[in-house]
Amino acid sequence: MREELGFSQSGVSWVINACLIAYGGLLVFAGRPGDGIGHKNVLLTSVTIFTISSVRAGLSQNTATLIASRFEQGAGAALVTAVPFALIVMMFSEPAEQTKAIGFYSFTFASGAICLLAEGVLMQLTTWHWLFFINLPIGVVSVILGWKLLPRGRGLGLSAGLDMPGAALLVSSVSLLVYGIIFAEHNGWGDATWPIWLAPSSC
Repeated sequence: MREELGFSQSGVSWVINACLIAYGGLLVFAGRPGDGIGHKNVLLTSVTIFTISSVRAGLSQNTATLIASRFEQGAGAALVTAVPFALIVMMFSEPAEQTKAIGFYSFTFASGAICLLAEGVLMQLTTWHWLFFINLPIGVVSVILGWKLLPRGRGLGLSAGLDMPGAALLVSSVSLLVYGIIFAEHNGWGDATWPIWLAPSSC
């Protein structure tokens, strides 16, 4: 990937960092859109965003496109992570059923480590492009099944109790916090400039 797209030695790390910043920044806010427009709508939209951005990442011909696509993937992943618990509560009314469903979801989420190993094997057998293309069939099947099986539900509306300036400040603060940690990791905690990125997040 570094050789084909022309990444620098340090620049290639942003393939991961871009996703982390979007994911970390939006995760704290990601559940609110589900309350506004419906959790099913948010889940299907976020899976679609993640799938489309995965294809765009796989088709990337330059570093800017790949990093932007990874940022979109992080945003989609944050929404995907935040919504399922609300859907579980809606679909399973009995406490025992909820416990089983949450346990199954937690196990599935934790098994992502196995996917990392599988992606390593896939990259050895093919090219780095298929690390992203593999998400296309999974995303399409997920959207189709989700549309048919998940309860529709209605949201309260985006304007119902939503503090837009506060939400923007929250997302920005957490994003800067994540960026500050990444900056310090790459440049060393002895670098005098990394607190600049962390200061706004503490306000």
